[in-house]
Amino acid sequence: MNHNPLIQAYFQANQIVIAEARDMPLGMLRTLLGVALWGSEDNASSPWTLEDLAERLDVPPSTVSQHTRYLGYGLRGTIVGLDLVRTSENLDNRRKKTFVLTPRGRALVGQIEAALARGCIQGRI
Repeated sequence: MNHNPLIQAYFQANQIVIAEARDMPLGMLRTLLGVALWGSEDNASSPWTLEDLAERLDVPPSTVSQHTRYLGYGLRGTIVGLDLVRTSENLDNRRKKTFVLTPRGRALVGQIEAALARGCIQGRI
């Protein structure tokens, strides 16, 4: 049976995420990847807010807020977060939050990128 290297790479990337956070829902993974793409470190001159990210992901801001809390420090003190994302006050508007990957988040995203890159090379994309 011929296995598609891109599907294998996607599967391996999913395995990496499962090893880090077994129960992470797909929507939360999308939020993590959105933070990786549009986090404030890459947009330091004009950082994206959680509202910007919510619009890009096509979900309500409250969903992104909940996701980033779980991906960060946790929810309401009862659920320990994953320490993958850190949110901060926006310097221009303190009621808004910006976001960035933590070192642990950057390491996880780097592993995902490496798995997908191997699949692209094997799939000759």
